[in-house]
Amino acid sequence: MIEWITRGLYWHVYKERLPPDTQMHIGQLRIGEWLPEFVSDMNRSGVGGGQFLYAYNRMDDHPTVSLWVYVFHSRLAAMAITNVPLSDKLIAEAQALEGAIQL
Repeated sequence: MIEWITRGLYWHVYKERLPPDTQMHIGQLRIGEWLPEFVSDMNRSGVGGGQFLYAYNRMDDHPTVSLWVYVFHSRLAAMAITNVPLSDKLIAEAQALEGAIQL
């Protein structure tokens, strides 16, 4: 269900379709005091008088890499990361570059 929601909202927000073979990592989150700060720099929206809230961002250089955070009825939270292979590669490259700079 989270994948369907993510694909639909990606279309709604960006007016672009995620390629059908785009892999996603989906997970459940615990709602806590950390969540508002985590999504503070993200785009945010909601529907149903706050019954469904979501926050999202995507990479400018790699638009199929995006992060989505969902809160349902102020009780359940989930997240989705799109284009997992590319996001993992970019993270590894950034960590390697950071390690090289520290030398």
